Amino acid sequence: MKRLLSAFCILLSALGASSAYAEDAPHHPPSAIQAFNQGVQEFNANHVENAVSYFDEAIARDDNFAEAYYARAACHHDLKQADAALSDVNQAIRLKSDYIDTYSLRGVLYYEGGQMGPAYDDFSVVLRHRPNDAQSLLGRGVIALKQDKLKTAQHD
Repeated sequence: MKRLLSAFCILLSALGASSAYAEDAPHHPPSAIQAFNQGVQEFNANHVENAVSYFDEAIARDDNFAEAYYARAACHHDLKQADAALSDVNQAIRLKSDYIDTYSLRGVLYYEGGQMGPAYDDFSVVLRHRPNDAQSLLGRGVIALKQDKLKTAQHD
């Protein structure tokens, strides 16, 4: 269930990133946006390794493309490459600290890596902006339950 929720949220975020990034298109090379959009299509078709190649290309054409780093991190997560995923999601946060989806993915990565404190903190960042975010509520609730904080777990 955890993987299903994670993949679902990542997919929705990647789709949203594509349209959100397109609004800034005049400031970025069209070839980067085109590669990014192809990567999203490949990811949606479950061709994750192909998607990575397109996100690599998008980043090579625009190394300030936070959404491409985020999307590539989602691919690395899907491919069970946690270190690469964490590196990319951290770069996305450095480039665009208000990109809330990145904190959700990083929370999942921290959780899966056994780093409960940082995971809880990242889920909390998401919940400050989106109080009903199901993945972050679930993540924070599971962490609270593992730490025997039953009232917090019930709340989340």
